[in-house]
Amino acid sequence: MRFIIIILFLFPAFLSAQVITFKIEGSIIDSTNAKYAYLVGPSKKDTLFKNVKIVEGSFLFNDSCDLDKEFFRYGFIFFDDRPNVSLAEIASKLKTRIWLVGASNELRYIVLEDIKLSFQKAADAKNAKIMKDGIFAKQIEELNKMRKSYTTSEFIKQHPDSPVSLYCLIGNVNFYEAPVEKSALEEMWGNPKELFEILSDRLKNSVLGKELKLKIAKYYN
Repeated sequence: MRFIIIILFLFPAFLSAQVITFKIEGSIIDSTNAKYAYLVGPSKKDTLFKNVKIVEGSFLFNDSCDLDKEFFRYGFIFFDDRPNVSLAEIASKLKTRIWLVGASNELRYIVLEDIKLSFQKAADAKNAKIMKDGIFAKQIEELNKMRKSYTTSEFIKQHPDSPVSLYCLIGNVNFYEAPVEKSALEEMWGNPKELFEILSDRLKNSVLGKELKLKIAKYYN
């Protein structure tokens, strides 16, 4: 009986966990100042922090992460000669803005998914090329190009079942909190209420989708 009670107690936790596995393969052409590859991924429960030795210009991360209510998680890769770079050191660089995730050349901002990347050198990690897989990463690159021409609404129309579209719309709607004319935002990114309806039922009925619908309703009755 005690064993059954324990199983019943743990079962809801199993149901709520959304753990995914991922494999990040990498190669680096110029391994000067790059003996170890580091992977850092933020998480609500724990911080993903791994390092592997680079062997003959290649490295591999095989790991997992808890999605919670998200569709995917982000992380970043960097290189160092040392095998013992601490999480405290990384946190300090981020806090003092020595490193800016998504902007610093030393960091490659990635989605934690199956992907193969090619790096030229450690000092230019940001511009690593996607060689294989990386479905979400490729879509994000496509979306970023469309942001420059204010055509993100077209991306959503082309990818109605992609979580990248949902996150794009969430980001756009967040700007409605700022003192900006609604018409100006619509001109840049389209009508969020109409774009929300384009999303697949899977995305609309997700936790994030339901939260977004309520937020949109604050600005569009």
